[in-house]
Amino acid sequence: MCGSVCCNLSETADGMTKSAHVLGGEGFIGSNLVARLRAGGHGVTMGIRPLAPNKPEDFAEIVASNDWVVHAASASTPSSSATDPLHELDDNLRTTLCLVQALQQAPHCGVIYLSSSGTLYGELLDREATELDPVRPRTYHGAGKVAAEHFLHSLCLQFGNPVVSVRPSNVYGPGQRSRPGFGIIPTAFERCLDGQPLNLWGDGCNIRDYLYVDDLSDLLTRVICADPAKKYDVVNASSGSGHSLLQLVEAIRNVTRKELDVSFQPARQLDARRIVPNSLHAAAKYGWRATTPLHEGLERAWAWHKENARP
Repeated sequence: MCGSVCCNLSETADGMTKSAHVLGGEGFIGSNLVARLRAGGHGVTMGIRPLAPNKPEDFAEIVASNDWVVHAASASTPSSSATDPLHELDDNLRTTLCLVQALQQAPHCGVIYLSSSGTLYGELLDREATELDPVRPRTYHGAGKVAAEHFLHSLCLQFGNPVVSVRPSNVYGPGQRSRPGFGIIPTAFERCLDGQPLNLWGDGCNIRDYLYVDDLSDLLTRVICADPAKKYDVVNASSGSGHSLLQLVEAIRNVTRKELDVSFQPARQLDARRIVPNSLHAAAKYGWRATTPLHEGLERAWAWHKENARP
């Protein structure tokens, strides 16, 4: 959560020079976004903070000198804050609210907030979730995301700052290390390497969408470079293809060529049976769609994990 990156964008959709500041620029998603900007020929400078910003003044210069802040910093997951709501307040919401307060003095500066689809929409068994569906968070992590979105929406209404809440599904890919509660795919890769079984909560039939990180970075870049048609927007980001946990495990076995045993654990209340977001709004407004099939994304992620994930 401590890293930040300043990105000077030389070419945008409206032909004007824009700039963005990435909170969480050293993290999995943030660092991938920075790499994409560099690959596109954009100038990128690093600005590392030793501690997470915890005062509005920490953001004053950032919001004054940039067109966008990309808020990709997060210190929790649905499981890590499952019994600790204060964790969401202290480690996530406080930083977001300090940013909101600083933005009141810089109405020209917009925010792209990395929210979540899997933790917000609750359970939809018969169709894909759209941005118009009501949010029904099942966890404190999801409730924190909803609260952050509402604070940013209120900022937009009162002070006019452009705000885009991007709700990605389960993001995976190269650069994602295995950490407790942070992603089933890198955890499964670790179990493939150490020969231990992968814990699955429930019967393995829960369905999720898995989004390759490069596809998400493509969408974020398009949002940065677009001229916002309206001040506040919510955008789902997904591959549009749901897979059960058992199907995911089988795909990982095929990619790694490893025997990955599964240990079934009692189902948890926080886990919805099916969540697959719809990304038609992102296609219509930003010309975006995910292009990386699950098998191809897993192959790239596994190749990186074998070489880089362990010391």
